Amino acid sequence: PLTIVQLSDIHAGASWDGYDGISGLAAAVATIIERGHGGTAVLLSGDLVHHGTDAEYEAVRGLVETLGLPIFVMAGNRDDRAALRRHFDVGGVPEQLRYVVDFEAARLVVLDSKVAGASRGELDQEQIDWLDTRLEEVAGQTAIVALHHPPIASVSPPWDARAGLDPDSRARLAGVLARHRNVRRVLAGHLHRTFIGDIGGASVLAVPSTYVQSQVFGDSPEVEKISEPAGYGIHT
Repeated sequence: PLTIVQLSDIHAGASWDGYDGISGLAAAVATIIERGHGGTAVLLSGDLVHHGTDAEYEAVRGLVETLGLPIFVMAGNRDDRAALRRHFDVGGVPEQLRYVVDFEAARLVVLDSKVAGASRGELDQEQIDWLDTRLEEVAGQTAIVALHHPPIASVSPPWDARAGLDPDSRARLAGVLARHRNVRRVLAGHLHRTFIGDIGGASVLAVPSTYVQSQVFGDSPEVEKISEPAGYGIHT
């Protein structure tokens, strides 16, 4: 079976409210090893670092490599695409960090929802067309789509408007997924909290952060950081 361990929103180099991003990642990695939660690969679903420095990326890679699994990354709003390419040997088109990984059991399609200088995310039409083609190539086979910004609404409309995936992008993505029913799941991060939904007939799972978790209130554009254990996702 295909088993993907998903780590998200590590924020190496951050120190919000006294919490350290690398310590959270170390705790998550230690738990994965202790409980035998290995698998086929590790997916780092964005916001690996907080300031985009080479030292932050090296610290993340050094810890994740102890799992002994292939590592695949995607760009979050805090990430630097060029640095991700240098430290994790990522290919893809020059302007965006998007690519496919073909496992024996499924195709993983990684999208790039990063918008330069913003917390919000988007998927332009060219990237949507690219996704359409990549899914058509494996029609009838299991496919997984991954992006940093969840393509579902949270419980806070003001927060979604400022930092979520824009509604036009969600609509375009829904149209593609509705045509390709072989997509079993859409993976995401960004929310620092587990969120479950669906789009275009595919289930969506946003996993918690390895750093700090969030509490989102319905009438607020901000999130409150709360002390909870480092989280991660396992997809089998």
